[in-house]
Amino acid sequence: MKNTLYLKILVGIISLVFLMKFVTVIFFEPGMGKIIVAELNEKNRNYIVEIKKLHILIIKSGVLIEGVSINSKQVHDGDYDLKAEIETVKLKGINLAQAIFRHDIHISEVTISNSNIKGKIPFSGGGMPQIVAPLKIGIGRVIFDNLNLEMKNDSTGQSFTLKEGVFKVYDFLVEKQDTVLPGTIRLFDLEAKEFIRVSSGNMYTYIIRGMSYSAASNSVEIDSMFIHPNYTDYDFTSRYKYQTNRIEAIFSNIYVQDFYSYGDFGTMGLSSSYIEIGKMDMKVFRDKRKEFRHLNKPVVQEMIYSYPGNIQIDSIGLMNGKVTLTIHAEEANEPGSISFNEINAKIYKLTNDT
Repeated sequence: MKNTLYLKILVGIISLVFLMKFVTVIFFEPGMGKIIVAELNEKNRNYIVEIKKLHILIIKSGVLIEGVSINSKQVHDGDYDLKAEIETVKLKGINLAQAIFRHDIHISEVTISNSNIKGKIPFSGGGMPQIVAPLKIGIGRVIFDNLNLEMKNDSTGQSFTLKEGVFKVYDFLVEKQDTVLPGTIRLFDLEAKEFIRVSSGNMYTYIIRGMSYSAASNSVEIDSMFIHPNYTDYDFTSRYKYQTNRIEAIFSNIYVQDFYSYGDFGTMGLSSSYIEIGKMDMKVFRDKRKEFRHLNKPVVQEMIYSYPGNIQIDSIGLMNGKVTLTIHAEEANEPGSISFNEINAKIYKLTNDT
């Protein structure tokens, strides 16, 4: 008899859940999706937001949004200043009471999957647009799963690309009317298949492959890092009026212990107890037949002191290195080279703290 009663109660609960889901799908989900899109586009003058589908997760108190696109209203040469395509956005553990009565947003987890973001730097108006939080927002964990990012500056040729990144932010909190800045993010994990940065004038490409950072261990691991000139030896130096060095380098098996960074980009402080470079192969080329211009170049210590952020690195170790210097002398028919092999070195107390 009791089993029959329990079965009826279970069937009743399941039926109620299905009824609520049916009512939600038919009456609430389409309207809510339109309300969210209208609210976002009304509050934002710079971007147009579109959503394909919205699903309400009753049991998990969440929302699943499919097919999100964000396009800037400003267009140059047929291209948007910012174009983002996101496959799904999943919000779990939404505190409805605080959202309704206190107008605060508290969410336990947000997962943003398969994002492709392309943009131009600087954005229209001469800089990155500021994002101001309309409400107090607290999120326990934000996960960007498979993030692909490509930013470019048309005037200088600079570009930045992130491929297949996994970015996790913990305990994200901003107050109402606060500007969302990189310094807002305190704890995070980051993995990426590849970072690519092209320098101004397209002279160099910098590549980082197989990078991972863990907030729990405060360590960074990098499989390989490349400094790659985009032109061959003589083609590279021919693009400069005066003598200059063409540097090509590969660094591998890099480990950064007790890594800590703080502040904004450009003035970011860096600290580490130990940095290890497993292997380095560097090639330097200089054509001395070109005109020489004497410049009072700062020494390494002066460059460190002039950095706007604080640097605190206890030691840097190079396990195995090779440097090849190739110079084409003024009256020589061919260049000459000298190599330094099996270099093992350590640098201690790298800091700009007076």
